[in-house]
Parts: sequence; C-alpha cells; structure tokens
Amino acid sequence: MKGLLREPFRHIGKFSELPYITKHGCAARGEEYYAKAYRARVESRIRDSIYMHTVYGRKQMKEKKTKAKPFMTYEQQIHKLKNEKKLEITDEDAAKDLLKKHSYFALISGYKQPFKDKKGFYKQHVSIEDIYKLYVFDDRLRALVLQYTLKIERHVKSLISYSFCQAYGEEQQHYLNATKYNYNAENQEEINELISRLTKIITDPNNYPYIRHQKRNMGMFHCGL
Repeated sequence: MKGLLREPFRHIGKFSELPYITKHGCAARGEEYYAKAYRARVESRIRDSIYMHTVYGRKQMKEKKTKAKPFMTYEQQIHKLKNEKKLEITDEDAAKDLLKKHSYFALISGYKQPFKDKKGFYKQHVSIEDIYKLYVFDDRLRALVLQYTLKIERHVKSLISYSFCQAYGEEQQHYLNATKYNYNAENQEEINELISRLTKIITDPNNYPYIRHQKRNMGMFHCGL
C-alpha cells in the first residue's frame, strides 16, 4: 500500500507545503487516514447504487435531477465552500486553479462525502487539499487498475485465439458455429450473443480497419498471422 500511495500525494502546484506519503509515513496524516476516506467513498457509491435500484430511490433521484442549480463563479464557489460549508481554504488562488482544472462537480461533488459530518458540513480541519488528494489517489488507482486489466484482457484473448486455431486450423468459420463451444443450457445465451456480435463485426467491420484488410485480401480470418 505504501508504494501505491506515495505518487498521488507528491507536492502539487501551489500546494507545495502539503504533507505527502513517503516510505516513512505522512508528515501530518498517515496512510490509514486516506485509506479510510477512500473506503468511505466506495461504500457511499455502493449505497447510492443500491438506493437507486429502489422505487423510492429512483423517484427521489429523478426529482433531484430536475432541480437546476444556479450558475456560480469560481469566487462564489469558493465562498460557498469556505463560509457556508466550513471547508478550510487557505490559498484561494490555488483553490480557484483546482476548480478550473477539475471542475466543482468532478472534484468537490464526487469526493466530498467522506469528509462531511451528518449535518452536511465539513469535519473540523478538513481542507480542499484533502479532497484533492483523494481525487488524485482515485484517479491514479483507476488508471493502474485499467492498465493491468487491459494486459490481462490481451493475454486471455491471445490464449483463446491460440487454442481455437490449434483445434480448427484454418477453418475459421467455426468461430460462428455454436456447436464448437460448450453449448449447454447454462452457456447458450452468452454463446448466441457472442456469435451474433462476431457475425456483425465480420459483416460490417467499419470500425475495425484491420478486419477489413484481412477480409478484403484473404476472405475469412486465418490463424498464425
């Protein structure tokens, strides 16, 4: 966890005096503090998701969406956060830069929940820098997960392609033959959907130039290319 947390908490822009995570811990607040904040945000998202799937929740969210919020300048946004919501902002110019770069909705609305009390005010000593640190951590973690998810996807696709080609050689039309899959009652729906998607891609591969090239020059696909 320490190696993962360090990068997002480096000194950032005008907030050069912010404490950041190192292998020896944090100058002011430890890793556990931000880990708890992140867990709280994830739990909040799960609760919101469950709530949205209730009839009452969908009705409430629909009514909430219809209430348009008035436009606020960056100065007004900072005034609201600082004076109405009691968020600590010591450098208003730096806070304004953050709002310009990331927007109020993405930065504040998306990450405020773990830092607020039951009355809707920010907890004591919580600053906009704390919210930004959680925002950066979430952004880096999401990018990291996506990076390795894509690697896993490529690896699995490669293994599937190899196995299929090993079994059927150049008879590539077998990709579209349901009987060549484990076509039982449990898998039937997913296999049908897969074959339907593959057929659509082969028939009209406009979004896949490499497939158009392969189809134009060699007809159906061939293994080992």
